[in-house]
Amino acid sequence: GGTSKTSLVVERPTEGDASTPDAVAAELRAEHQRLEFLLSATSAVTYSCQITAPFGATFVSENVTALLGHPAERFIREPRFWASHIHPDDRERTLAGVTAVFQTGRHVHEYRFLDAHGSYRWLHDELVLVRDDAGEPVELVGVFSDVSSRKEAEQSVRRSEANFRALIESLPDGVLVHRDRRIVYANP
Repeated sequence: GGTSKTSLVVERPTEGDASTPDAVAAELRAEHQRLEFLLSATSAVTYSCQITAPFGATFVSENVTALLGHPAERFIREPRFWASHIHPDDRERTLAGVTAVFQTGRHVHEYRFLDAHGSYRWLHDELVLVRDDAGEPVELVGVFSDVSSRKEAEQSVRRSEANFRALIESLPDGVLVHRDRRIVYANP
């Protein structure tokens, strides 16, 4: 895509008026604007979700729309939205990974997610279990980013290696591949 310029304009109260209700409200607005900016300034989507299946979102940063085309509100309003958009071949493994976070405290996984345009995007997702002072699970907090380009490059390399291997194995002559004076491959 194209490049976009992100900027932040923050309204700050002037010195000496921090005790007035208007000044406090202005400071809260400024902090809210700053937080929204920080969460949306990168390509990584920040989220929090419930600790029970279907792990409905309680917060999703607005930049999810730029990444996947879905508005953040859909993730929050529809508790099954996230799980229902995971590729069917990845869903069981992905949901099992989320439940594993209760033993490990954190989990990292990659899965395909259906974007608003009908294409699957590979997401790298890191989540952490947040516990209260008594050690009880409170929520899951995470961040995900699109790694589709990396996945496509990895697939391309695998295809190229398979094509090379097929070519070498079909040759009538012997072929040896060596590295550091050691044979690492010999065709049949």
